[in-house]
Amino acid sequence: MNIVLTNDDGLSSPGILLLAAALGRRNDDVYILAPDSNRSGFSHSISMGKPLRIEARGNRAWACSGTPVDCATIACFGGLGIKPDVIVSGINAGANLGTDITYSGTCAAARQGSLYGVPSIAFSLVSPEENYNWEGAVDFCAARFDEFYSLWTADIFLNVNIPNTAGASSETRFTFPSLRHYHDRLLRAGPDGMPLEGAFSPPVFSPPEGPGGADLIIDLGIIETREAEGSDCNAVDSDFVSVSPVFIHPVIRGGLYSDEAETGGPEGGGAEIVYSAARGG
Repeated sequence: MNIVLTNDDGLSSPGILLLAAALGRRNDDVYILAPDSNRSGFSHSISMGKPLRIEARGNRAWACSGTPVDCATIACFGGLGIKPDVIVSGINAGANLGTDITYSGTCAAARQGSLYGVPSIAFSLVSPEENYNWEGAVDFCAARFDEFYSLWTADIFLNVNIPNTAGASSETRFTFPSLRHYHDRLLRAGPDGMPLEGAFSPPVFSPPEGPGGADLIIDLGIIETREAEGSDCNAVDSDFVSVSPVFIHPVIRGGLYSDEAETGGPEGGGAEIVYSAARGG
């Protein structure tokens, strides 16, 4: 099996290097094509009409000047000299839960692979303290890889979030993406690029006039999560590995412009829990 690994943390991330080694021990043919530096939060950005450079960085490993989606595209179009049987994105350093999927370069690479008809899986390791249990996560992914590969169907990618307590025998739960709300703010920046003291976001800023411009910072704030039963956040919070089959095409919510009443499903009930982890890696 030809397995192509990518991510948005960059080629030097422990998550991708350790997973590549573990999958290689299964006698699979493992290839790495990952960004040359961190591209977290790049979502589904793709380089249109722009030359992309790939450079060898070891045996069957290449760094790419582009985005995670660029890496998946190059691999699917034969840029590594092989036809991939599966695209694996990760293991990401940090969660990709619920609405984070919108921002995530990790998930976008898997979505891109599936758009080209290649089975694709995104793996993320959830650790609020950033003290990542890579060994446990890698053992789990390698032990359950064939199972995840068999779960893939056309028009979805698998989004797998692994709690930091995981090991090879960890239990899984099939989940739906939770709803997350982001309390971000806009800050003014000084000449050194740091936020100015007391420069918190008013209702609106007065835009700059004349030459010189102004420097602004989008400050990522507290994240509120609706932890409904059956959601990915609920599973991970209970120390289960969350497996979400995510549809790759845009959809419209039924009944949005009619008098239909919608009840139940992912939005029904659930307590709100606050996380402060960065989104969409």
